[in-house]
Amino acid sequence: MKATDKAYKVSDFDGPFLLIKVSGSKSWRFKYCLSGKEKVLVIGDYPGISLAQARLARDAVRAMVANKTDPNEARQEKARMEGDAKAQTFAKLAAAFFRSKLPWGSGTGVNSQWKLRAQLGHVWV
Repeated sequence: MKATDKAYKVSDFDGPFLLIKVSGSKSWRFKYCLSGKEKVLVIGDYPGISLAQARLARDAVRAMVANKTDPNEARQEKARMEGDAKAQTFAKLAAAFFRSKLPWGSGTGVNSQWKLRAQLGHVWV
């Protein structure tokens, strides 16, 4: 499958298709319908994703759609959660702990915060 002057699709049986762009890039995609709207999920780039993997992804998407879950939204939520998890540092978690559990005016709370800031070399609000 070579690039032409127009993008084109090569379908696999029962679902996934390979979109070949003018640039020569190839990606697996799958159309699905949810709440009366047709949507497309990009499965991944070929050859990084094989036909067998594209078919497995098709089956997973069908199961999600059967449960009335949008696969694109689920993927975005997963990416957001992973981003949030990576953004969590000890300093951020400690700051959240002090804000939620210890009163700012208590001697123990202020002393603990001061010691932790000095050790970490961070100042948080």
